[in-house]
Amino acid sequence: MTAPMRPFIPLAGWPHRLRAMAVFGSVGLISAFHLAAPSPLEGDHMARHGLHSALEGLYYVPLLLAGYWWGRWPAVACGVLVSGIYGAHTSLQLGGLLEAVNRGRLLAVGIFPVVAFTTGLLADRLRRETRRLLDAERELRRAEMLAALGELSAGLAHEIRNPLAAIRGSAEVVAGAVAPGSRDEEFSRMLLSEVDRLDRVVSAFLEFARPGRPGEDRSAPADAVKATFGLLRPQATRAGVDLRTEGDAADRPVICPPEALRQVLLNLCLNALQAMAPTVGAVIVRVEESGRERVRILVDDTGPGVPADRREVIFRPFHTTREKGTGLGLSIVAKIAAGCGGSVTVEDAPGGGARFVVDLPAAPAGTRAPVPEVVG
Repeated sequence: MTAPMRPFIPLAGWPHRLRAMAVFGSVGLISAFHLAAPSPLEGDHMARHGLHSALEGLYYVPLLLAGYWWGRWPAVACGVLVSGIYGAHTSLQLGGLLEAVNRGRLLAVGIFPVVAFTTGLLADRLRRETRRLLDAERELRRAEMLAALGELSAGLAHEIRNPLAAIRGSAEVVAGAVAPGSRDEEFSRMLLSEVDRLDRVVSAFLEFARPGRPGEDRSAPADAVKATFGLLRPQATRAGVDLRTEGDAADRPVICPPEALRQVLLNLCLNALQAMAPTVGAVIVRVEESGRERVRILVDDTGPGVPADRREVIFRPFHTTREKGTGLGLSIVAKIAAGCGGSVTVEDAPGGGARFVVDLPAAPAGTRAPVPEVVG
């Protein structure tokens, strides 16, 4: 999706407008002082030249601010503006740029854009590095949280599953001994249903606790997509949702175990189906190469999308907006992707809705993925 065009110098909101007023107001004020200062062509020649030279140095203040606030190219535009104003001032009031006494000012006319560009370049680099550090810190916090909760989940699930199996066995024995159609049979069915629900929650805990399984296992995205669509097709048909795939890199293997990649796609596609309910729509999976060593799997839906302020928290364990959700599906996806040397992010889909982007390392060219198990 093409990013929207933004102004060369940002003016949306009062903080940006005040910055623009500070920069251009300073340039105008300094230029007014230049015009008001006595010309060195008359009277005390050296003192008045010194006054104009001091005022010249003040131009660097708004140029440094422009570079720091707006980056290199807006700052260069401000530098060219200052050079034009100062060049005109020198020609009209100081005897001309080519005069021997004004050679230093001629150099300043050329230096103004250079200083502005250098300041903006350094500011842009500082902002990029700051964003990179913040992203790295965020990923580290997420990894630490997933590791700690994974250990807790594994222990908790293990302790729950053993007595749960005994409860289910006992409930089946009781259900077989009650009279059909009686109230006891209704309670027995309810007991078995709740046991099954707890078992699904425990299974989700175990999936979350399972390591990301990095290594040299290969899988073909096309096979994983086919298996996922085979599982979800009946549910999608009932909901009126179209499942389809696009892209020309679906046969490029990725470094991720087949069962792990299928788990990632199953969770993302199921999440998309649930997000669109009860409206009809489409889930589109696209596979494309991202550079020579990466493959991106894009899962688009036509649902309501994910607000910008929730795009980080949705990958946290136990965060869910559904009444019966466990909040572990997207956490499992993030854990598997990180364990395979990749990442998962969410953004706006081109046609509206959400787009989940799974970035994984590509297997070397010529590598064959193992034949997947038959699903369905």
